[in-house]
Amino acid sequence: MIKFLRTKETTAGVEDIIINARKRLIIISSYLNISKIYIARLKEAAAKNVHITIIFGTGRADSKTIDQLLSIDKIELRHMDNMHAKCYINEKKIIVTSFNLLEASEKNWEMGMLV
Repeated sequence: MIKFLRTKETTAGVEDIIINARKRLIIISSYLNISKIYIARLKEAAAKNVHITIIFGTGRADSKTIDQLLSIDKIELRHMDNMHAKCYINEKKIIVTSFNLLEASEKNWEMGMLV
């Protein structure tokens, strides 16, 4: 099933993907400046022994966010030059979207597809 998502549905869907990950979580976001709620959700996922991979565009991550992420066990950070994709994946769902993992994106007009 494919479902179209607007901004609020996308933010809720990304949170749902993080919360419901059981073994593996992949986050691809060209920019990283993560809100407190997503940091908390990632910590909860890591505490459940979920392996988390976050891929972001080079030079597009807030240093405070990087420090917070590196303090969480089970997180692997990777960067890619010129990467502009946004995708959020667990074992059962994937969201492909225009939504970056930025606090500002939660206030923008965003859209995505949940599969």
